[in-house]
Amino acid sequence: MKTQNILKRASEARESIHSIRSKLVENGRVLLNLYLRLSNHIHPSIWNQIEYLANKASEEQHKTKSMKQISKFEKLHKKQISSIKPQPPKTTEIKIVHNLSKIALNDSAISKQDTIGRNYLGSRTNNKETNRV
Repeated sequence: MKTQNILKRASEARESIHSIRSKLVENGRVLLNLYLRLSNHIHPSIWNQIEYLANKASEEQHKTKSMKQISKFEKLHKKQISSIKPQPPKTTEIKIVHNLSKIALNDSAISKQDTIGRNYLGSRTNNKETNRV
C-alpha cells in the first residue's frame, strides 16, 4: 500500500516536471522571437543600452537575493551552533578490578563474560568454583 502510494506520487511528480520543462521551453521560444523582433525595430545603440541596463538589473537582483540567502543561512547556522550543547572531551576509561578476596587472579580470570552478558570473576587459582559479581 505504501509502496503504491510512493510510486504514484513519483509518477505524478515526473509528469509535473515534464510539463513544467515543456512550458519553460515554449516560454524560451516566445521570448527569443520577441527579442529578435524588438532588436530589428530598435536602433542598435539604444538596443545595446537596453541590454546593458537589463543585465545590470539582473546582476543586482541576483546579488541581493544571494546576500539575503547567505544572511539567512548565517542566522540559522548561529542558532544551530548555540542550541548544540558542547560535548565534553572524550576520555578513555580505565577499568580497575579490586581483588577483595585476597586470592591471586591471573589475566584470564579477571573478567570473563558469559553468553548473556553477565560479568564473572573467573575461576580461582585452584579451579574449584566460579564467583559472580
